[in-house]
This record gives sequence, C-alpha cells and structure tokens, in this order.
Amino acid sequence: MATKMEIQTALAHLEAGKFSFRMVDAIKDHVATLEGELSGVSALHAGAVKDLANQEYANARLEAELRKVNARMYALMKANALTEIAVRETSRGAVMLRDYASVAGKQSVEFSKKALAYLAKLDVQSEVEKARSHPMTQKALREMQPALVKAKEYLPVVKKQVAATVEKATAYIATLNKKAA
Repeated sequence: MATKMEIQTALAHLEAGKFSFRMVDAIKDHVATLEGELSGVSALHAGAVKDLANQEYANARLEAELRKVNARMYALMKANALTEIAVRETSRGAVMLRDYASVAGKQSVEFSKKALAYLAKLDVQSEVEKARSHPMTQKALREMQPALVKAKEYLPVVKKQVAATVEKATAYIATLNKKAA
C-alpha cells in the first residue's frame, strides 16, 4: 500500500512539474514491479498455452481412437447382422434339406425294392433264348453267353449288396431326421 501511495504521490509530483530523485526511484520501482508481474503473467500464459496444446493433442488422439473403436464396432455389428442372416438362412435350408432327405429316403427305399423285385423276376436264360433266335446276334450271343451265365451266378451277391446299401442309406437318413429335429 505504501508503494501505491508513493507511486501516486510521485505521479502527482511529475504532473505538477516537480522533479526529485525519490520520485524517479518510485516510478522505476513501480515499472520494475509491473515488469516482474508481466513476466510472471507471460510465464503463466505460456504454461496455459502449452497445457492447452497438450489437451488439444490429447483430445485429437482420443477422438482418433474413438473413431477407430466406432469403426470396429460398426464392422462387428455388420458382421453380427450378416452372421444372423446366414444362420437364419442355413437353418431354413437345413429344414428344407431334412424334408427333402426324408422324401428322398422313402423314394430310394421304394425304388430299391422295385429294382430288387425286377431283378428277382428277371429270367436271364429266356432272354438269351429270345436273342438267339435273331440271326444277327448269334455270334454276339456265343461270345456273351459265358458272361451272362456268370452274371446270373452273381445275382444273389448283387441282391445282398444292394439290400445292405439300402439299409445303410435308410439308417443314415433316419439319423439325419433325428439330428434335424
């Protein structure tokens, strides 16, 4: 307070045209004090500017990281949606495949039974006799007769293999139906 009074008095003397060394010293002291305060304020300002720049850098870095996280979340949400669509379509396809497999299994069993019945009725010997009566097939029949006779011998083996294959296919289809249900 005393310094303020002195500076006020010194300024009043300066205005009045009175000059003294004491007045000059008071003005110099006051200017030095103001310069000290100004350098302190400048240092604080520089620190505040530096802190502000650091905060802006941190904000920019956090915003960039947030954009990356948002992009990743968007990609995951999109992948999740595509996965849900794929699962839904796959399950619908599995139901259709199960229905088709059961129908196909029934039809293949019926077809196999008809084929076995036809093979059982087939009389290879009478077919050979019919073919022999035709003049153009005499030579071919002579060459094919041993193979046809062997085929007739293997007919029971073929029937057993077809029956086993039909049973395996039926069991497999039944297993598919159980898994699908």
